[in-house]
Amino acid sequence: MLKKVLASSSLMIASHLMAQSPVAEPSYDTIFMEIAPQKRTCHGIGVTKCLQYKQFIFDENGQKIYRNNEWYNLYTPIEGYEHKPSRQATLRIKSYAIANPPMDGSSVRYVLEKQIKTEVVKNKR
Repeated sequence: MLKKVLASSSLMIASHLMAQSPVAEPSYDTIFMEIAPQKRTCHGIGVTKCLQYKQFIFDENGQKIYRNNEWYNLYTPIEGYEHKPSRQATLRIKSYAIANPPMDGSSVRYVLEKQIKTEVVKNKR
Protein backbone atom coordinates (compact mmCIF):
# COMPACT_ATOMS: atom_id res chain seq x y z
CA MET A 1 0.00 0.00 0.00
CA LEU A 2 2.81 2.38 0.92
CA LYS A 3 4.52 1.64 -2.40
CA LYS A 4 1.33 2.57 -4.29
CA VAL A 5 1.01 5.85 -2.36
CA LEU A 6 4.68 6.74 -3.00
CA ALA A 7 4.44 5.84 -6.68
CA SER A 8 1.24 7.85 -7.03
CA SER A 9 2.79 10.85 -5.24
CA SER A 10 5.89 10.70 -7.43
CA LEU A 11 3.74 10.60 -10.55
CA MET A 12 1.69 13.60 -9.39
CA ILE A 13 4.82 15.62 -8.59
CA ALA A 14 6.41 14.76 -11.95
CA SER A 15 3.20 15.70 -13.78
CA HIS A 16 3.03 19.00 -11.90
CA LEU A 17 6.65 19.84 -12.69
CA MET A 18 6.19 19.00 -16.37
CA ALA A 19 3.10 21.22 -16.54
CA GLN A 20 5.03 24.11 -14.95
CA SER A 21 8.17 23.78 -17.12
CA PRO A 22 8.10 25.75 -20.36
CA VAL A 23 8.86 23.63 -23.39
CA ALA A 24 11.71 25.15 -25.36
CA GLU A 25 10.99 25.69 -29.04
CA PRO A 26 13.57 24.04 -31.30
CA SER A 27 16.09 26.49 -32.76
CA TYR A 28 15.36 27.93 -36.19
CA ASP A 29 16.62 30.50 -38.66
CA THR A 30 14.40 33.27 -39.97
CA ILE A 31 14.54 33.50 -43.75
CA PHE A 32 12.71 35.55 -46.36
CA MET A 33 11.35 34.19 -49.63
CA GLU A 34 9.58 35.68 -52.57
CA ILE A 35 7.21 33.12 -54.11
CA ALA A 36 6.47 33.30 -57.85
CA PRO A 37 2.85 33.60 -58.99
CA GLN A 38 2.86 30.26 -60.83
CA LYS A 39 4.07 26.78 -59.92
CA ARG A 40 6.30 24.99 -62.44
CA THR A 41 6.79 21.36 -63.36
CA CYS A 42 9.65 19.83 -61.37
CA HIS A 43 11.14 16.39 -60.84
CA GLY A 44 11.44 15.17 -57.28
CA ILE A 45 9.88 11.86 -56.41
CA GLY A 46 8.15 11.69 -59.75
CA VAL A 47 6.92 14.70 -61.73
CA THR A 48 4.98 17.33 -59.81
CA LYS A 49 4.39 21.09 -59.60
CA CYS A 50 6.71 23.09 -57.36
CA LEU A 51 6.58 26.59 -55.99
CA GLN A 52 9.26 28.85 -57.44
CA TYR A 53 11.21 31.02 -55.01
CA LYS A 54 13.94 33.60 -54.59
CA GLN A 55 15.55 33.95 -51.19
CA PHE A 56 16.59 37.41 -49.98
CA ILE A 57 17.72 39.45 -47.00
CA PHE A 58 17.03 43.05 -46.08
CA ASP A 59 19.93 45.50 -45.96
CA GLU A 60 20.30 48.23 -43.32
CA ASN A 61 18.03 50.51 -45.41
CA GLY A 62 15.26 47.92 -45.64
CA GLN A 63 15.97 47.12 -49.30
CA LYS A 64 15.79 43.54 -50.58
CA ILE A 65 19.07 41.91 -51.54
CA TYR A 66 18.44 38.68 -53.44
CA ARG A 67 20.68 35.70 -52.77
CA ASN A 68 19.76 34.40 -56.21
CA ASN A 69 18.37 36.23 -59.25
CA GLU A 70 16.73 33.18 -60.80
CA TRP A 71 13.64 31.33 -59.62
CA TYR A 72 14.43 27.99 -57.99
CA ASN A 73 12.19 24.98 -57.36
CA LEU A 74 10.99 24.65 -53.79
CA TYR A 75 10.57 20.94 -53.12
CA THR A 76 9.70 21.34 -49.43
CA PRO A 77 6.23 22.67 -48.51
CA ILE A 78 5.83 25.75 -46.32
CA GLU A 79 3.57 24.85 -43.41
CA GLY A 80 0.76 27.38 -43.02
CA TYR A 81 1.14 28.84 -46.53
CA GLU A 82 -1.50 28.34 -49.20
CA HIS A 83 -0.37 29.34 -52.67
CA LYS A 84 -2.84 31.20 -54.87
CA PRO A 85 -2.07 31.24 -58.61
CA SER A 86 -1.33 34.66 -60.13
CA ARG A 87 -0.25 36.03 -56.75
CA GLN A 88 3.35 36.73 -55.88
CA ALA A 89 4.02 36.52 -52.14
CA THR A 90 6.74 37.80 -49.86
CA LEU A 91 7.10 35.57 -46.79
CA ARG A 92 8.96 35.49 -43.50
CA ILE A 93 9.63 31.85 -42.67
CA LYS A 94 11.02 29.84 -39.78
CA SER A 95 13.52 27.31 -41.15
CA TYR A 96 14.18 24.30 -38.91
CA ALA A 97 17.02 21.87 -39.59
CA ILE A 98 15.87 18.24 -39.49
CA ALA A 99 18.37 15.91 -37.89
CA ASN A 100 18.71 12.58 -39.67
CA PRO A 101 16.09 13.15 -42.39
CA PRO A 102 14.83 10.19 -44.41
CA MET A 103 16.88 9.52 -47.56
CA ASP A 104 14.08 10.78 -49.81
CA GLY A 105 13.03 13.59 -47.44
CA SER A 106 14.01 17.16 -46.85
CA SER A 107 16.68 18.21 -44.37
CA VAL A 108 14.70 21.36 -43.59
CA ARG A 109 11.19 22.20 -42.38
CA TYR A 110 9.64 25.54 -43.34
CA VAL A 111 6.91 27.17 -41.25
CA LEU A 112 5.22 30.39 -42.30
CA GLU A 113 5.78 33.09 -39.71
CA LYS A 114 4.22 35.99 -41.62
CA GLN A 115 2.94 36.76 -45.09
CA ILE A 116 4.49 40.20 -45.57
CA LYS A 117 3.06 41.10 -48.97
CA THR A 118 0.92 39.61 -51.73
CA GLU A 119 0.35 41.12 -55.14
CA VAL A 120 -1.58 39.99 -58.20
CA VAL A 121 0.77 39.48 -61.15
CA LYS A 122 -0.37 38.92 -64.73
CA ASN A 123 1.70 37.26 -67.45
CA LYS A 124 4.77 37.10 -65.25
CA ARG A 125 6.71 34.04 -64.11
